[in-house]
Formats: sequence, structure tokens, C-alpha cells
Amino acid sequence: MAAVVTPTVVGQSLTLDPDFGWVLVAAVLMAFQLWTEGIPVGRMRGKLFTRAFFKQHFPNLDPNKVPENGYPDMGSGLYASKLPHDDWVRFNNAQRVHYNYLEGIALVLVVELVAGLFFARYAALLGFVYIVGRLIYGLGYRSSGSRGRVLGVLLVDLTLLALLSLALYGSFTFAGGLPGFFRLLGL
Repeated sequence: MAAVVTPTVVGQSLTLDPDFGWVLVAAVLMAFQLWTEGIPVGRMRGKLFTRAFFKQHFPNLDPNKVPENGYPDMGSGLYASKLPHDDWVRFNNAQRVHYNYLEGIALVLVVELVAGLFFARYAALLGFVYIVGRLIYGLGYRSSGSRGRVLGVLLVDLTLLALLSLALYGSFTFAGGLPGFFRLLGL
């Protein structure tokens, strides 16, 4: 049986729906998925930025100081500029997939959790759609470049918009709507 937590907030009681557990599962899976999006980048680094690569392109570099896997180059630096064009594009596409997720993780986690407080089932389902959208986005971008991300972007953006709307509506209602806002202002 799921525990029901009832914190007291501004004289109101907020009871978590048992489906909120699925909201938490979706949030944890998003964090896990973000972590896994770095794996293709790491694999590419290992294949592209080898000792032979550094020996060829940077012959004066002390072999004991060869940067492992090309760090700190994130795709647009000195080392990456020596890559053949196709390798550079593939590396930067994989890097972009990971960065794009990193850029949006705070937003999606906040709206997922806040929307889940008020609309647990919808937030959980939307969270899972977001995860599928991110999967499609990543696979498409890495395999076909920016054109391959379109379906994934559509799913991700529509899901974010829905979660943001639910989170804002739930929060605004919980805060008392306009009367609550006027109370906050002391009016």
C-alpha cells in the first residue's frame, strides 16, 4: 500500500495521489536517460581522440601529456578541428543531443514534479511520452543530423507545454488563484 504524505502548506493540506509514485519513476528515468545520452559521446571520443590521432596532429605534444579522449575539447576546439569533416559532424551531433538534454533537464524535472502534485496520472503519462520523445530525438539526431530530430522535438516540446500548463494551473489554483495573489500583495 502506498503511503500518503500530507504536508501542511499555508493552511492547506496537499495529499499526494498514489500515482505520484509514477511521477517520481518518470523523473528518475529522465535523469537516467540524460546520463545514458553521454555514453555515445564517450564512445566516439575513445575512437576519435586516440594516441595515434594526437601523434599525427600534434607531433610536438609530450606523449605523457596526451589528453585522454580529447578532453577538454567539446567539439569545437583545437582537437576537434583536426577531425575529418564526417567525424566532426557525427561527434558534434552526439554532443548536441547530450547538451540539449542537459539544457532542458531542470525545466522538465520541475514541471514534471509540480504538475504531478496536482495531476499525478497525467504528469506521469506525459513524463513517459517525454522520455520516448527524447529517445526518438537522440536516435534521429545522431543518425541523420538535425533533420532527424523533428519527431522527437515535436513530442518533447508538446509534452513540455502540457506539463508546464498543468504545473502552472495546479500551482495557481493551490495558491488561491487571483484572490490568493491579492492576499499575497496585502490587498
